[in-house]
Amino acid sequence: SMNEGGKNTKMAALQDALMDCPKPVVTVLTGTAPGGGAMLALLADACVAVDPAKLSLPEIDLGIATFSGANILEVIGGRALALDLIQSGRAMKATEALARGLVREVALRDELHLKASALGQALGAKNPRTFAENKRWLNRSLRAALLQARDEHARHRALAQAEQ
Repeated sequence: SMNEGGKNTKMAALQDALMDCPKPVVTVLTGTAPGGGAMLALLADACVAVDPAKLSLPEIDLGIATFSGANILEVIGGRALALDLIQSGRAMKATEALARGLVREVALRDELHLKASALGQALGAKNPRTFAENKRWLNRSLRAALLQARDEHARHRALAQAEQ
């Protein structure tokens, strides 16, 4: 449907904005972040999560393939982690996400914004040009993977429409 395409365009623009922003972007997870929310948290420069927060890519349970989610996880955490989360749809607790390097810090709820702010300030205190250059370079594999995934999503949608 047109609506689905529009939603995907907006999500792609948001993902690109996170990766293209030359300044540090710190995300905060306060609860369960499924699908697109999890992808945005993972694409940021750092994520701080409250202890009960969870990340999930549950699309498989909705009968939807997630090429973007698969590619983001594969680049960030490797194939084994991507297989685990994408093919099970399970929600990963913040503490496990911390152990696997997917979130930078796990905080108590009343310390969450303070910790995220401190992290943002620490990253923001770095040489801005060097930070931006490093970020652009570190995100090159993610960018390439996301472009591939978007092409695959578009192909997938075109096939689904042709079958109707």
